[in-house]
Amino acid sequence: MSPRTQSYELDTRSVFSRPRPRSNHRRLVASDLDVVFQPVVDLAGNAGIIGYEALARSRLRALPDAESLFAMAEAEGKVLPLAAALRRMVFARAPAGALFVNLHPAELNDPSLLAQTRPSLWFEVSARHLTTGGVSFARRLAELCARTSARLVIDQVGAGPVDLLEVASLQPDAIKIDRRLVAELGQRGTGDLLVRQLVELGQEIDARTIAVGVETDAQHVRARSIGVELAQGHYYAKPAFPAPTLGRWAWRGQGRGRSD
Repeated sequence: MSPRTQSYELDTRSVFSRPRPRSNHRRLVASDLDVVFQPVVDLAGNAGIIGYEALARSRLRALPDAESLFAMAEAEGKVLPLAAALRRMVFARAPAGALFVNLHPAELNDPSLLAQTRPSLWFEVSARHLTTGGVSFARRLAELCARTSARLVIDQVGAGPVDLLEVASLQPDAIKIDRRLVAELGQRGTGDLLVRQLVELGQEIDARTIAVGVETDAQHVRARSIGVELAQGHYYAKPAFPAPTLGRWAWRGQGRGRSD
């Protein structure tokens, strides 16, 4: 059946139970879910991979990624069961080192999140939620990080209207530079200027900067020359499980990233 006509339902009883046989409706079951990991690499020094971001996936064509999965869960009011199932998978599969975990705003109301702790844990929230979440959102976010000893990452900075004063007020440990800005690095547009401004913001508030979506050698070299500290993207490794290494990409603290 075409994904356009197939609909899905989250089953909260066993965090996704068996499929229910109906012509155009089925439950999303645990075996439909998947989690992959993408390396976050050091641009400023010689540390290679410093950690991994966990990324939600599903094996269903109609729900291929986190955005589509959570859109469906929001429509059904079942964000927390989905988030909890994915978190269990993330923590069971995660490699050693820093772990970057994306949070949906609704998860800040889930007490079980406080039990999900490990060394070098980084919680990511999208910058677009800052303007809609208000003061209570910021307060709960700060409390969560304090109680779990997790570090805070603001994701998608530079994607659409983002209040940089609000970003700074949260005192994040890192800000992720949106892939649309990274794609403009070295082009004739304003990409270099905007990325440089975010690097300067990070330096002012003592937050590390992470370039997201680095796809080419030129973007890698330009991000590093501007002063971006960390990066991730297909240039280094595609998201996968087991967590990928840099493989034939022999990392160098100086110059370009490729060995060939």
